[in-house]
Amino acid sequence: MLDGQLYLQLDGPLHFNRYRAVTLETEWARQLPWAAAYRDYCRQHEDGCLENGGGEGGQWTSPEAEAMFGPPGEPGTLTGRGSPCWKQRALYDAVRDACGLHADGVRLARISIYDTVAGVSLADALSGNSELDRDGLLDFIERRAVGRS
Repeated sequence: MLDGQLYLQLDGPLHFNRYRAVTLETEWARQLPWAAAYRDYCRQHEDGCLENGGGEGGQWTSPEAEAMFGPPGEPGTLTGRGSPCWKQRALYDAVRDACGLHADGVRLARISIYDTVAGVSLADALSGNSELDRDGLLDFIERRAVGRS
């Protein structure tokens, strides 16, 4: 939580795939200030899910995710049954989005490692390779915020 009123969600590579893209196509989700960028990131960076541990080792499936979405497909194979964990993460992200958009007393902003602020990639800033302008970052976060506190 930022400033005691705004929940800030930083999304890494495992949040951007075809299942998340589907949740961002709903009529209500299109109102989210991050929706268009996130849909693009889902298309551009789905391979990043696999490269960053989304294929095997606990990121592809779990008993809890299988209870919700059924058995997995072959790890790394996105056609067919696919990844129960990816589907579960997409659902949980959509629930948070809906709460931020519609619940009283909840404000939410989503930012991604793929976002840039004043030409600086958040991934580069987080890895210490670049420095972000503080005021630019705060303005970016505020533009990404939804909800009422």
